[in-house]
Amino acid sequence: MWSSQPEGWREAQVMGERSTQLTVDELAALRSEIRTVLNRYAREPGERAYTGTRLALVAIPWFVLETTDSPARMGFW
Repeated sequence: MWSSQPEGWREAQVMGERSTQLTVDELAALRSEIRTVLNRYAREPGERAYTGTRLALVAIPWFVLETTDSPARMGFW
């Protein structure tokens, strides 16, 4: 599907990941900031679509792992 997208749309898409250590308050703040950014671009179902728009699915799964000070015990190796 990605390769069938027009050139500009291919370059605008991204997949990536980032691991970091956060406190519960930092994770909550991050969630709030990401929601704010996504809401800035959101259009409600049935709202008039603008010429040149496409449906973009933005999925951000959140996984919180218990820190054990051992990557092997956390299941990374």
